[in-house]
Amino acid sequence: MNGIGQCVAGPNDIPNPLEDPACDTTEGDCTSKDLELVEAFLEVDAGCNACDIGDDITATLFLTINNTTGSTRTSFAVFGIVNTTNSDGDISSCDISRCNGDIPANGLTTLPYGEITFKCGDAITLTDLLLSWTDASPNSDCARHDCREIAPKCGFVPEISVVPPLQVSLTAVCDGPVIDITTTIVGGNPGYSYLWNNTSTSADLNDVSPGTYSVTITDADGCEASSIVTLDSCCEFTAECKDLPTVDIIGCDNSDIDPASTDITDIFTNVTDSPCGNLVLIHDDFEMSGNGCPGTPLVIERTYTLFDDLDNDGVLDLADESFELCTQVFNITDSQNPSINRQASNETVECDGAGNSAALQAWLDAQGGALASDSCGDVMWSNDYSDNISDLCGATGSATVIFTATDGCGNMSTTNATFTIEDTTSPTIDCTDLLSNLVLECGDLNNDNLVQDWIAAQEALMLDNGDDSCDNNLAVNNNYDGSLPSLDCDGINGLDV
Repeated sequence: MNGIGQCVAGPNDIPNPLEDPACDTTEGDCTSKDLELVEAFLEVDAGCNACDIGDDITATLFLTINNTTGSTRTSFAVFGIVNTTNSDGDISSCDISRCNGDIPANGLTTLPYGEITFKCGDAITLTDLLLSWTDASPNSDCARHDCREIAPKCGFVPEISVVPPLQVSLTAVCDGPVIDITTTIVGGNPGYSYLWNNTSTSADLNDVSPGTYSVTITDADGCEASSIVTLDSCCEFTAECKDLPTVDIIGCDNSDIDPASTDITDIFTNVTDSPCGNLVLIHDDFEMSGNGCPGTPLVIERTYTLFDDLDNDGVLDLADESFELCTQVFNITDSQNPSINRQASNETVECDGAGNSAALQAWLDAQGGALASDSCGDVMWSNDYSDNISDLCGATGSATVIFTATDGCGNMSTTNATFTIEDTTSPTIDCTDLLSNLVLECGDLNNDNLVQDWIAAQEALMLDNGDDSCDNNLAVNNNYDGSLPSLDCDGINGLDV
């Protein structure tokens, strides 16, 4: 047997009226309340009703009926299902249609209703029961329980548990390095005594060394039942992951994360103090998503694994070794601006008349001499110059330029400086073709015009023969105020222009 119950055929079997297709008896037809089923139990031995867990048993089913009337009823029948549930939760069922009698008036009567086979320790119930009883007529025996005659002397019972023979079971659990054993008794007559193989007489054992333990219990009727349990080792693995916080980090990559903890209690709680091997804590970091820039942080998932290293080799064997996982998340964001290591410098150049474009471009390309760095990578330079040299004199002027250093995540730092074009070099004149000094005749009334013409001609020659590297739009000024000095015709007088 595998703990699967069977209904054993016997002399108490009768036909089931509900199997008659024409039978339409329902609970509403059973209006008489004369008899009721109050108990069901199993008995294996008339002398001592007991069994040991796991034994194959054939026992007699007894029913206790209460007759509430003042007359004897000659028979009482039960039709339903016997359900047997073993220790694994497997359920088997068999039908019973059994009858017995008499049931004396005004009281409880217990009668046998055939045999059932089962394994000691199985749970047994009777379900979907139709109860039927006959009247007080001497001829109303078990043959009278057909569909036409059972109503109204009938009733329906959804379920009733069957009390098994006296039996005891043991449950052993680890309590640290020791074990606790709990006794469970079913059946028998309460008033139990206990005798363990370690001579204890208590109901349960607590804080005993791992090993094999057996107990014999005796009920108030002197019936005995025994059970045995073995728990050789109390090593166990338990651990629960702590609620590890998500950590936000300003940085570049997983090198900015703090080193993984090596303290088991930082990561787990309720950690076993009696592992079967060495407790080993390992970790792995996994890049999950993101590029590390603001709005899309680099998400690193750190997974801690605590395992019971049975063979003490430091390597987790998923098939044989117990383990627990715990995960922590790190969000890494590069939100720091680049560092300006050297500010841009002003630049002043001598005007070349062509905008000093080469010098300006070289200054722009060198970011005005500025230097920058970024902790997460390279920087790219840009500037806001847009041919905006201010227009001063000739081709001179200045422009203030903002230089911007940008990293790979768009973080920026700036520095500014001014580029100035100045003209400090005087124009040059080739004096070879200039007019010689002007000599006037004293008393000549046309002298003033002669001076004016001479000055005009001299200025024209100077413009033709003058040159300037910054601006060829030259102008000539003179100090002649339009009046000649008083001339003494007895001597010589003159004027420098």
